[in-house]
Amino acid sequence: MESDTDRLSAKQRLGRSPSRMPTQLIQPTGDDESDSDEPLLSGSGNVSKDCPEELMKQWTECIEQWKKSEGGEKPEIVSSLILNGVPDVLRGEVWRLLAKVHLDPELVNTYHLLLGKDCPSEQVILRDIHRTFPAHENFKEAGGEGQESLYKISKAYSLYDEEVSYCQGLSFLAASLLLHVSIYCINLYLLYFIMF
Repeated sequence: MESDTDRLSAKQRLGRSPSRMPTQLIQPTGDDESDSDEPLLSGSGNVSKDCPEELMKQWTECIEQWKKSEGGEKPEIVSSLILNGVPDVLRGEVWRLLAKVHLDPELVNTYHLLLGKDCPSEQVILRDIHRTFPAHENFKEAGGEGQESLYKISKAYSLYDEEVSYCQGLSFLAASLLLHVSIYCINLYLLYFIMF
């Protein structure tokens, strides 16, 4: 059994009580800290899209080999290439190949059928879309291509997965994917992983 002095001694050895937050985390003390009340808009940062020529060449050769493979099996080099990043211009193609959607034409049919159905979550989806990355160039324009793609993927998913349907914030996940992959590839990718 532990005595009060043993517990006090253990606390002193461990240092500060974890239940107390350090003051500097509550109020920044540095001079270079911004005291601005301006909101930080999501999706407004800059990302470098530069890709070294040699890396692009490796990816291009890998994708050509991948497309020719039996059953869509990925070449061994894919894993090491992914560690260095997938070039922005090739992401849609790489996602499509990873999901093997080109091997299952039934997925294309399912997606188009879902878009033609009535959706009980439609009003919630429409309300959520304009709140999703409102500062990002792809989703700024009301009724624009980005918002239209976001609507389609949200609707198709909500109809396909009836147990989940649509829940608030799901559009942020879809929008994150849309920033890197075409709408067509995302829908097929999601349906593929739900089915199997």
